[in-house]
Amino acid sequence: MQLVGYGSKGHHYFVLNANENALNASDIASNSSRVLVSFQLAPSSTGWNWEQWGTAITWTINVNGQVRSGTIPAYDGYSTLGLLSETFTISHDASGSKSISVSFSVSDTSGQYYTCGDTSASGQMALATIPRATKLPNLNVDIESLYTIPLNPASPTFNHSLAINTSGDTWEYVNQGGNLQEEEYKFFNRTSIPFIVPASFYSLFTGKSTELNMKLNTYSGSRLIGSSEAKLTVTCNQTNCSPYFTATVVDSNSTTIALTGSSTKIIKGYSTAKVSLSSLRAAYSTKDTNSTITVRKIDGVTVSGTSREIKNAVSSTFTIVIENSRGFSTSLTAGSISNLVEYFAPQIIIDPKRVSQTSNTVKLTYSGTFFNQSFGKVANAISSMKWYYKKSNASSWTTGGTITPTISGNTIKETTLTLNGSFSYQESFRFKVECIDKLATSIKEADVPIGTPIFSHGKNWFQHHTPIYLQSNHEILDYEVIEEWNE
Repeated sequence: MQLVGYGSKGHHYFVLNANENALNASDIASNSSRVLVSFQLAPSSTGWNWEQWGTAITWTINVNGQVRSGTIPAYDGYSTLGLLSETFTISHDASGSKSISVSFSVSDTSGQYYTCGDTSASGQMALATIPRATKLPNLNVDIESLYTIPLNPASPTFNHSLAINTSGDTWEYVNQGGNLQEEEYKFFNRTSIPFIVPASFYSLFTGKSTELNMKLNTYSGSRLIGSSEAKLTVTCNQTNCSPYFTATVVDSNSTTIALTGSSTKIIKGYSTAKVSLSSLRAAYSTKDTNSTITVRKIDGVTVSGTSREIKNAVSSTFTIVIENSRGFSTSLTAGSISNLVEYFAPQIIIDPKRVSQTSNTVKLTYSGTFFNQSFGKVANAISSMKWYYKKSNASSWTTGGTITPTISGNTIKETTLTLNGSFSYQESFRFKVECIDKLATSIKEADVPIGTPIFSHGKNWFQHHTPIYLQSNHEILDYEVIEEWNE
């Protein structure tokens, strides 16, 4: 800044220049700056000089309360006379900002017309703000993880302490190992602070994350020069905070185990699969004791215990879902596809028919397929095939006989049995074929209805029982006997 004051006698003027020097590290550390002040006397018009006036002409300068003064006993009337050139050290406010007042005054008691006369000037000067407290960034951290918090201090000589508001009015300080402690710990000449997010933070919240306050104190030596605050978002790492468990799948059916020779094998549709959970806990991290299990599902069904039996299981793999109070879930598929025995019960087709509508003989045709493989320990085979019959309105069956099937691969070849017997065409019958392998019994039933003759006649009558069609495909709706034929 520049202040100018003109002497009251009109021949001279005074100039004060105040310039702030460039800041350096020592300025930042001391929270002060330096202002160079120069004060000069110059002629408004030349030739007005004086000498030997001793202390009659005096000047005073005030820079932010720092006062300098002097006398002008003589002046040549032509040149610019430097009265003062000095650097002033200015202490700034705690925030690093500073505005100073600068003034000067001249008093002329010589009583002569050719001297300078009285004058004064004043003004305010805003100095550049000195960086103070180191800025602390907002952080997102996972519990049980190590972080390095970067610092960008205004001076490498600054010291710092980092505090975290863990609850209420409680603040804990990060120490040299990155852990928390009650006493304040200062980091000297550091540009980073280590921080291990403690497992104790699990107890501060029940969901997936919470937000805490942080405060970074900045010191110059032992003097606190400022603090900055930031948010610390603490998160449960999904890996650490998701439910943990292991699971097994075994067959608990003794019948099917006897065939496979192993409880790990599942015979499709017949084994009882028992899915069991073990090592079950609400979170993978054993340090998270603030989480609880809320949902347990085995193959889509909610269970309260640690196992579920699935009868007649059609798969050897089962999906398990565990959820906890923090909102995390873990899904796992237990079992193995390779442990499934793709068994199917014998598939039988039967077709019983009368030889003719008025015949008492029935031909029974059967065929089918079966699981012609090994269960693991025991090879499957057809153990027994039999046929049965009964009148349609009867309640009990009669054993017709044993069937010896013709096997080709997994196929029961189509075979027709001629069943001679009293299957009167005037009654309906129901037939049944039973096929038994090493595990299952399959039954197939079918009906043979009452036989219906095409026509019947007597000596003087004729009656048809089914529609009669001409070669032209037209049905004969009525007829008349016009001639009798006697043998």
